[in-house]
Parts: sequence; C-alpha cells; structure tokens
Amino acid sequence: MCICSACKWIDNICCPLAKKAQFFAFWTLIHGLVMTTLSLIYQFWEEKEWKYAAFAVAIPHLVAGLLMVYSIYKSLPTLYLVSVIGSSFGPFALFLVAYLPIMQIFEIIVACRFYSTVLK
Repeated sequence: MCICSACKWIDNICCPLAKKAQFFAFWTLIHGLVMTTLSLIYQFWEEKEWKYAAFAVAIPHLVAGLLMVYSIYKSLPTLYLVSVIGSSFGPFALFLVAYLPIMQIFEIIVACRFYSTVLK
C-alpha cells in the first residue's frame, strides 16, 4: 500500500487522515442510501430497464458504506479494505456522473493511506 513519502502530504492536508477516512465512510453510506431510495422511488414512476441496474449498484454501495463505518470504529483492517473495494463499483459504474469517479479516486488514495498507516 501507499507507505512512500510521496503520498505523505495527504495525511494532514486539511484535516487528520482518520477524519478523511470517516468522511469517506459516511459519504459512501449516505450516497448508498440516496441511490437506494431514488432507485426504489423510480420503480413506481417509470418502466425503464435502468432502474434495476441502479438498484443493483446501490445496494452493494450501501452495504460497503455500512461495513466501512463499522470497520473504522472497530479497527478491522481487512474488513475496511474489502469495504473500500466494494464501494468502488457504484461510482465507476455510474461514470457519466462525473463527480462520483473523481471523488472515488481521491478517496481511494486516502483510504489506502489510512489503511497502511493507521489500521495496519
């Protein structure tokens, strides 16, 4: 993982690394809740095929957010790493919404740094 000195500037750029990891966990959790809720609401409005794909992407994103929050507070590094990987499928599947993959790439870098320096 990212233990090199090239990524050290990320640690305290605007807040501590642990706070950034918590933000990423709650970002994923809230985003998963919003995506799940919207995909359930759209089921009643329109008969489109994409709503099933949106629901299939939203549920793992929600579960990954829950696991990420749990793994941070219980200091479970393996579960944290699995939840970071699981949280990546949703934003990259919805690449047309530009802020999701960009935010996800930055947060993956922070998550890897948090995993390698704090949890491990």
